[in-house]
Amino acid sequence: MGITKLINAGLGLFFVALGSIGVFFPVLPTTPFLLLAAFFLARSSSKLNAWFESTDLYKNYIADFLETRSMTMKTKRYILTMATVAMFISGVLVDVIYARIALVLIAVIMHVYFKTQIRTIPEPEVCKDCA
Repeated sequence: MGITKLINAGLGLFFVALGSIGVFFPVLPTTPFLLLAAFFLARSSSKLNAWFESTDLYKNYIADFLETRSMTMKTKRYILTMATVAMFISGVLVDVIYARIALVLIAVIMHVYFKTQIRTIPEPEVCKDCA
């Protein structure tokens, strides 16, 4: 395994860890970290990528998005809310004006991207007679 693949594997596993922590701590947005993990693990090794794609994290959080490039409105709202809150808190805590401007620009771009590039799909039907 070359150095590039090792770096990709290390970054992929790092983002899997952050995404896993994000499941339990809503301050960390799970989905973006798992998307980064998928990106790096796909470029590292087929075994690591196959392992990641078999995990519940992958199946529950990003498999549908990666296959269809779409999300439900509920998922979009959750991701955007958590990411925006995290950026807002960071902006309040940092005392560098350029960092604040960068956070605002990132937030605006993120919201525009979600609105224009990610298709919204309807919520899955819940069986009312099944309960």
